[in-house]
This record gives sequence, structure tokens and C-alpha cells, in this order.
Amino acid sequence: IPFVSIILSPVVQAAMTLSSAMFFLRLVRRRPASIGLLWFGFKHWWTAVKLLMYQGLLVLLWALPGLVIAVPGIWPVYWGYNVSEMGVVAIVVGSVVAGWGATYAGLRYSQTFYILADNPDMPVGKIPGESVKLMQGHKCRLFWMWFLMGLINLGGALVLVVGLLWTIPLSVMSTTTFYADLLPGDKTSSLFALDEYLKVE
Repeated sequence: IPFVSIILSPVVQAAMTLSSAMFFLRLVRRRPASIGLLWFGFKHWWTAVKLLMYQGLLVLLWALPGLVIAVPGIWPVYWGYNVSEMGVVAIVVGSVVAGWGATYAGLRYSQTFYILADNPDMPVGKIPGESVKLMQGHKCRLFWMWFLMGLINLGGALVLVVGLLWTIPLSVMSTTTFYADLLPGDKTSSLFALDEYLKVE
């Protein structure tokens, strides 16, 4: 049922993203990682969904100026008219501005689910701000990591898609390690909540 799938899709996406963050953080910190960790995100699905929606809204706001610029060029196409040269310019410039804004915002708020994994009781409204603080001075480094991981995953897809079974976990492990490196000092103790809720140890 299309309506049900539309409702469930963000729920599953948010819960699995949080579960993945939990699981790979344990691996990076060399602590026992149980398959039960994959259900942690579903235990906190509502918090995860709220964070996903809030993060998406913030990214949209950063992309909004570019979308506004592109509207004069897109509007005639919608009504079936030919696009003028200025309209084409508006679409191109708007797309570039929107793409830059979305990418910049994505980098700013890239650590939100890892922060939630480390701090399950932190208010959702505070998490993006904490991500911004962590990413100060590190956005360029993460951008090039994303670029490299994109190329690696593209290569994995070209190898009869089977390569993705290796490249996707590698990408997630790399971004998780990136987050762990951003934290000052040893934050292993911040995973106390996992033992309490899941009793994996």
C-alpha cells in the first residue's frame, strides 16, 4: 500500500540509521557488538524520526535560497511554455546555490545520529547544534572523505554490485571513525546506555 510505505519509510530509515551508528561505534571502540544492537534504533524510533525530520528541515532551509532563485526558470516549464535564456540561467544558478547549501548543511549536521547514539537522552533540538560544534574546522576533510567513499562505492557497484557488500561497510566504518576522532578524549564510557537498555554484555 503506497500510503503505508510512505509512512513507514522514514521510520525504518531513521531507526536503521540510529542502529547502524550504535553498532559501528561499538566496533570502532573495540567493544562487543551484538546483533541485538540493530534493534536499538527501533526501541527509540520516535526520537530517531524526529531527529531525521529536524535534520531534513535544516538542510532544506539551507537549500531554500537556491530553490527560490530557480523558480522563475522552472515556472514556465511547469505551465508548458518555452524557457528563456534568463530562465535557464536562473535554473543553473539556483541549482548550484541549492546544491551548495544542501551539501554544506549536510556536513554541518552529519554527526547527529552518532551524537544521539552516544547520548540517547539528549533533546532532539540540541543535537544539530552539537554536530555543528564538532564539525567546526573539519567540514572540508569530511567532504573529501565522502567524495572518496562515493568513488569507492561506484567501483563496488560496477563489480556486479557484489563489491558493495564490502565498500558500504567500509564507508560506514570510515565515517564512524571520523566521528570518534572528533571527540576530545576517551568517550567509550558514554555508551553506558547500550548496556543498560540492551544488556549486550
